Amino acid sequence: MSDEPYVIVGSGPAAAAAATQLVARGLPVTVLNDGSLVPPGWVVRINGRSVFRRDRQIGLECIDETESSSEWIKTASLGGLTNYWTAAVPRFEPHDFTMPGELDHRHAWPIGYDDLEPWYEAAESLLTVTGAAEPEMRGTTQTTFVRPTPSDWQEIVESIGLTGVLTPSAIGRPTFIARRPREFESYRTVLRPMERSGKIEVRAGMTVEQIRWSSADQRAVGVEARDSITGQQRFFPARAVLLAAGAIDSIAILLRSTSADHPGGLGNTHGVLGRFVTDHPRLWCELELDRKLTALDLPILLRNSGTAEVPLGWQQSIGILTTPDRLRSWFGGKTDRFGVNTFGTNLPVDRQHVRLVPHDDGHTVPQVALTYNEETLAVLRDSVPRLQSELAQLGINATAHNVWMSDAGDSVHYTGGARMHHDAKLGVVDAGNQVRGANGVYVCDSACFTTLPEKNPTLTSMAIAMRAASLIAA
Repeated sequence: MSDEPYVIVGSGPAAAAAATQLVARGLPVTVLNDGSLVPPGWVVRINGRSVFRRDRQIGLECIDETESSSEWIKTASLGGLTNYWTAAVPRFEPHDFTMPGELDHRHAWPIGYDDLEPWYEAAESLLTVTGAAEPEMRGTTQTTFVRPTPSDWQEIVESIGLTGVLTPSAIGRPTFIARRPREFESYRTVLRPMERSGKIEVRAGMTVEQIRWSSADQRAVGVEARDSITGQQRFFPARAVLLAAGAIDSIAILLRSTSADHPGGLGNTHGVLGRFVTDHPRLWCELELDRKLTALDLPILLRNSGTAEVPLGWQQSIGILTTPDRLRSWFGGKTDRFGVNTFGTNLPVDRQHVRLVPHDDGHTVPQVALTYNEETLAVLRDSVPRLQSELAQLGINATAHNVWMSDAGDSVHYTGGARMHHDAKLGVVDAGNQVRGANGVYVCDSACFTTLPEKNPTLTSMAIAMRAASLIAA
């Protein structure tokens, strides 16, 4: 068994983060990815500005197998959704781990901020994060490079009484040219350099269907995959299996992994696997101001993280809308129109689920059902009037245009379904990310999240994956 590799399923940011920790300890790693597409693109950065970016939105799919008007957007590309993301990487805050459990024991995280703090720093270093030069506008983020916050926006943040930061972003070194669609993309930035140096093996076009369980050994012994080109079945032996295929696909693999010991799938002893799935509810609008403010190269994040009385926090990202405004941002120019993207907190319930349904090709596919509670939607609807009121008190009149609420799943921040919890009846994995009752199987992506606060989950999924891989290696 000692000669067998650690198999990581997926090539997105959590998979790449986990691989770095195993490689750092000299362990053999095989990465299996569903698709083999490497989306084309170019990025040119000069003096801290991305002056040219060319990409093609190929390989991104909206899957039909959904319920309740949900959307499931996915890609089988090498690098996963980092081929298409905005690169915003804020940390969760300490109360994001504690407050949910204080409201309802079903939402209690078995880990806290202190458990992840060193791994946040490690993930931020891997991402090459750019953030605010001013400590009060940077928060706890560890930045590699800094950007000054425009003074007019600094004054607004200080005046309106909300937590505000310049968005920490994984946009890389100040000057470089790269043949990829985004400044940071997990395959070409992290995994491929390790592959070329011989530290890992990446097998593309391998659709992992299930994890093979040995009743005799009482452990997982590898994964069964289908070659997407030939259709042939392949078996990859593994010392341990780390699922980081994206929340929905990771859940599906566990559900398909049935055996005499696990008739409902690995980790499904209490029927909780695939439940408590959620995504960010999102509201977008265009805000027209009666005076011009500095065009923002990095968006401003305004956060109301909730209280014990009103726990459903929200986060507003305020940024530029047009290419001319981006050009203005390079020279400190101003504009009177900004886009406002608001994420809300949606505490998961068990009716939000992923389950398997038959497909025309004879295989099973995940079916996703996501819903948002009315209290969450009400918080979002009030968010823009609240912002307008705050700005009015500063003498800035703002008019909202093109206000719309996204469909469930449109934010593409899928979490939960194989969640962490101290209670085996409410969670699939333990505090070390191991699937309960399934030795050698770990969930190392956002499927393990117990709840999803109002913040982008990417950095936290990477920190959790790094911590888990370190524990696994030890």
